[in-house]
Amino acid sequence: MLQFLQLNAEWICAIAIVFFTAIQCYISHSQYKQELRLRRLNLAKQMDEACIIYKFDKESIQKIVDWFNKNQSQFMYLLNEKDLKHYNIFQELLKELHKHNLTFDEAIPIYRKLLVNLDVALLNANYGIRKLKKVKKQKPQTYTWDEIINS
Repeated sequence: MLQFLQLNAEWICAIAIVFFTAIQCYISHSQYKQELRLRRLNLAKQMDEACIIYKFDKESIQKIVDWFNKNQSQFMYLLNEKDLKHYNIFQELLKELHKHNLTFDEAIPIYRKLLVNLDVALLNANYGIRKLKKVKKQKPQTYTWDEIINS
């Protein structure tokens, strides 16, 4: 047995190194995905704090729009194209709320629904390294009021 180990020591070490490297790659990948999930959770928490408004006047809506504009690159980085649709629809809702003076009772159901959709998209995203794609030039998408309500 000792002679076998001495004759094959190089192969045994090579196999151990390959196994160790594979485990290190797996751990690194898992840590990266965990970091992305924590960043998404942190962004969702900040979004919830920024979006707590009790009146839908132009000043409070402008503060939310400013917050979303300030964090747009984070949304683009942390969400894929399919989930980024929820962000775009929420942005359109904010534009519509800024244009029209809706009452609290009219605005809150739509606002709450779209905010929850965006939260769910952020918190359920589990894609990581392999599914991130090169950022394309974003075309501004416009949604009608009916599309916003029905989304």
